Formats: sequence, structure tokens, C-alpha cells
Amino acid sequence: MSKTLIGELRDPDTKIKRKVRIELDDFSGQIGIHVQGYGDNTSGDDFGEPIVIDLHDNKLQVFLWSDINNENPTHKIDMTGARLDKRIEKDSDGNCIYCGQKCHNGEMCDEQQAGGFNHNKAMETQDDA
Repeated sequence: MSKTLIGELRDPDTKIKRKVRIELDDFSGQIGIHVQGYGDNTSGDDFGEPIVIDLHDNKLQVFLWSDINNENPTHKIDMTGARLDKRIEKDSDGNCIYCGQKCHNGEMCDEQQAGGFNHNKAMETQDDA
């Protein structure tokens, strides 16, 4: 059985409102988002879900159909980089608090990997500055 949440999106500038329906499909485990006036290629009007959130191989993914004439999603977004364990703690200069360098792409430096997140070490580093 699916679970449904119904609400509204409101444009603060134009005051236009659109009904939104969010469905969690217990069978597939996917979350589908339908916004009034939008759809996908294979669903009837006002039933399509042009935004789908899925967990596959322990990876959160978002699928978008930005073109109603395409049967396949036009965009697939891998959300791995948004995982909490990908956060790089930075000092006031924007450098990694663990190694003092610019760490990129959500990759932990060797120092952070060796000790995991150490809030006390982070605080000591900030206090020393």
C-alpha cells in the first residue's frame, strides 16, 4: 500500500500555487513527486511523477523527466556527494581542519580517514588559529 502526502507549492513572487502529491510506493520503495500541471511520458494527465527518488545499491538517486516527450529520465542525479560523511570540516580560511589543505570533491583526507571525525581535534585546531 502506498502512502500519500498532499500539499502546495507557492511562488512567493507571483503568488501562484500548485498542488503537489508525494507518494511512497511500498512495493518499489520509491518516492514519486507529482506537481499539478506536470507529468511524464507514460502516465495520464495529472498522474505522472516527473521526479522520482530511489535507493539502489545503497545509493540515493533522483530521476527527473524535464521533457514530457521522453520516456526515459532526462537527468539522473547520484546523491552520494550529499552524504553526511562526505562533509569536509574547514577552518576560517577554507582549509581542511584535519590536514590544513584544500580537500575537494567530498573526499576525506588521510588524516580524517585515519581518525574519523574528531570534534575535539577540530575544536583544538580552530582554537590554535
